[in-house]
Amino acid sequence: MRTVRRPSLSILWALAMLGAAFVPLAVVGWTALDVLDASITERVRASQEQSAAAARTVLVDRIEDGKRKLLAMARLVGSAEDAPARARTLDRAMDPPDLFLEVGCWTTLPEPRVAVQSQSAAFENVQAKNDMREFDSNVSQRVMRLSNRDPLIQEPRTGNPHVALEPEVLPEACSVAISVPAERDMVLVGSLDLLGLRDVFAGFEAVPGRVLTLQDGAGQTIVASREPRVDSAAESATSSRSSGPDDAIEHQFPAGHSDWTIRVSEPASAAFAPLDRARRGLLVGFGVAIGLCVLLAFGFAGVVVRPVRELVATTERLARGELSARSGLTRSDEIGQLAAALDHMAHELEALDSMKTEFVGHVSHELRTPLTSARLTLANVEEGLAGPEALARVRADIDRLVKLVEELLDLTRVESGLHLETRPQSLGPVVLAAVETVRPLSPVPIAIRSSDSSASGSTGDDSTSPPRIDAARVQQIVVNLVDNAAKHARTRVEVVVGPRSVRVTDDGPGVPPELRERIFEGFVRLEAGRSTQGFGLGLAIARKLARLHGAELACEGNTFVIEFPA
Repeated sequence: MRTVRRPSLSILWALAMLGAAFVPLAVVGWTALDVLDASITERVRASQEQSAAAARTVLVDRIEDGKRKLLAMARLVGSAEDAPARARTLDRAMDPPDLFLEVGCWTTLPEPRVAVQSQSAAFENVQAKNDMREFDSNVSQRVMRLSNRDPLIQEPRTGNPHVALEPEVLPEACSVAISVPAERDMVLVGSLDLLGLRDVFAGFEAVPGRVLTLQDGAGQTIVASREPRVDSAAESATSSRSSGPDDAIEHQFPAGHSDWTIRVSEPASAAFAPLDRARRGLLVGFGVAIGLCVLLAFGFAGVVVRPVRELVATTERLARGELSARSGLTRSDEIGQLAAALDHMAHELEALDSMKTEFVGHVSHELRTPLTSARLTLANVEEGLAGPEALARVRADIDRLVKLVEELLDLTRVESGLHLETRPQSLGPVVLAAVETVRPLSPVPIAIRSSDSSASGSTGDDSTSPPRIDAARVQQIVVNLVDNAAKHARTRVEVVVGPRSVRVTDDGPGVPPELRERIFEGFVRLEAGRSTQGFGLGLAIARKLARLHGAELACEGNTFVIEFPA
């Protein structure tokens, strides 16, 4: 058979403890990290949403302020009598240029054209490079390209202000056009400054590294609180995530105008710094836990493995025939119980071996005595020292040998698993037949009676259901008991038969209490007064046959009792 090498018990125990401790710890740890990750993500989103809401409010208020201011300017321009007066009115209204970068007064019939226009100096320099506008010699400035189909012209002609859907984004300026109606079929069109929102947006960043960006529907940046980057605090944070500019948490929210959006982004490394600290702490905790588990596992395994090795050594000594070997372990735990069971087994094996040696000695003695006697008798006959009458002695020795061999064969058959053929049967006739077998050879009278009748020889009838017995084997039990009683009786033997019991009593010296169990072991000898009495194999065979029936055979001094189960 091929031997499969397996890890030692210490290693298996360490692995089991690691699995039992590490798996729940890992599940709890990673669950906690997931919860913390989700909590941080939700908190960052809520904070970004608050920043976006503040920026949206500022943008909407700025547009509404632009409408109101432009309507006020429209009233002033409409009250002017001529173009120079309108120009001066616009210039005064534009000074200082806080909301609008330019305001133009347009006539709408037959086609829109600029009557007067006022621009801030900086915006005028920016527009000088703008190819999207055309130069108007009437105002000596670059102006928008508008038509009567443009909402900036159409909506004011119906009396409604209008805010352009698309911004005008230039390298150094960004704005959105607003138009309002004015008197005399004129329309005021102003470019509302959006670049001024940069500083306001910067005040809503809330955390280092956060950037607020206003974008149009095409994703073009209108204005941002600052250029997106990872600030120094975020760069210094150690994170399991990448720390580059692309590693950002960002969300987009409606800007409150057209399809514009406000995108809020910030470095993930700064936001998730608590998660990184928790992750590092968890890894350190895992390392400590693994170290402790290994130490405890090997320590505990040593406590368990060391006595197990001693038990193995003891069993190997027993296997070599050292039946006196003992583990010597005295513990109250399961290993101590195992050691006690092993020591008890070793004690029983030693006792069994001693009993076997004693049994072989008794058998040898019992065989040698009649054989020696027969050999000496025959020798005397051959030498003429004894006559033919001595042959009767030889016959008695041979009968003794035959009986002993038959008893040994019976004992061997019983111990190897004798099959009983049982059936419900009354004990009376079976016991009576056994007594009649022994009676002719008995040196003393044998009386038999039922337990409910005192008449000798009467077995009576039992009203209870008879036990299930093998009649031949029960007869063998009774024969052995009665024969043994007849040998040790002084004057008589009495057999009492009950519904499920048999009692065999003699008036001999009886068996001392300390030997009442040993006599069933075979070839036991005891002192009775000055004489020595011996017990062969008959009682041992009788007890084994009784136990095969589920009955119990016991000695009560000078009475043997067998009780059959219901």
